[in-house]
Amino acid sequence: NIVQILFGYKVVQGMRNPMLEATSPSDFWGRRWNVLVHSVMKRGVYKPIRKYSSSLLASLGVFVASGLFHEWLVYTVLLYNRTTIETATNKKINDILLGSNTAFFLWNFVVIVGERILAGSKFFRNLGSLMPRGLVTFMIIMTSLPCAHCSGS
Repeated sequence: NIVQILFGYKVVQGMRNPMLEATSPSDFWGRRWNVLVHSVMKRGVYKPIRKYSSSLLASLGVFVASGLFHEWLVYTVLLYNRTTIETATNKKINDILLGSNTAFFLWNFVVIVGERILAGSKFFRNLGSLMPRGLVTFMIIMTSLPCAHCSGS
């Protein structure tokens, strides 16, 4: 990496090719998508909750925190760009469905829980290795689509 060579700083990769290399929804969200935020959420949300509760509740806490962060981010961007967005889209900011980002993350939590349940089955454990990589990627992306339309208006 050029930054590391020139300045001596180790650069952390932000994404680890989630769209093409993820082997499951938990691999997509937990090890490949937005690695920097993942590590912050793990230290700041998952581990503190896990200390006093189950891994399931800690995971739920991370997905809720992610959803709320995205709600705040979208609302802040919309608030500061209100006139531009309303002019460009012919929609009032108040028409934006708040809570939709959190719904998207909660849906993905449900997908992860389903994956954990199915992982106990020998059939599902071996299924990924028997399928072509492109089909695995397609199926991972399809797990998010039933709720993806909730994330925008």
